Amino acid sequence: ATIDFSRRVLYPVVINSRVDLLPAWQVRAVTERADYRPAGIVNARTGQVLLQYNDVAFDEVYGNVAGLVLPHYWNDVPQAWEQKYQQVSITGQGTTYTDALGNYSLSVPSGQYQVQGRLYGYYVDVNVDGGEDATYLGTASSGQPHIWIWDYDLARQDEVNMYYHTTLVHDYFKELDPDFTALDYPLPATVSYGDNYENAFWNGSGIFFGEGGSMFRNFALFC
Repeated sequence: ATIDFSRRVLYPVVINSRVDLLPAWQVRAVTERADYRPAGIVNARTGQVLLQYNDVAFDEVYGNVAGLVLPHYWNDVPQAWEQKYQQVSITGQGTTYTDALGNYSLSVPSGQYQVQGRLYGYYVDVNVDGGEDATYLGTASSGQPHIWIWDYDLARQDEVNMYYHTTLVHDYFKELDPDFTALDYPLPATVSYGDNYENAFWNGSGIFFGEGGSMFRNFALFC
């Protein structure tokens, strides 16, 4: 840490039921951490630390995440529904997850931050077989809502559908039996599996959905 500010002050203290003003120094330092700037009041006579605090003004990055979801079938009208339990990363500050309504927040120092998201959450990890997985990248200002929707410019239709409905299935079984924990992990869920593959399967560690061919449509477009 390096001291970047100091000034002389009179610091009030109570001694024997009487308020005295002690000559002191108010000092502040900078560190390599953006979220920590130690500051305090030091007795000018003895060097005793009278007060210590973090001089960074904290705010939060917050917002909402939704996705265009097919409610039941491939030809349904897409609905903008909440993306539950999705991971949201704030560059240099950490990671948080959306709640059951798609809301997220993370306490940060005031400023602008890069926000990154992908179709990964508490209960599903969506992947494209042989392709690039969907990612979101945006810039958020603390204290102002940062909202995005997984539309079909950001992600494939089957990716968004897979995330929502796999999470929905998890919640369904959890509601039936709150003690059921077999699905309490990011289940690997692969879309566009194979070459015109017309089926879906579980291989012991994840689920795989073909995008169909001459007889069947993309299996990930059905709930």
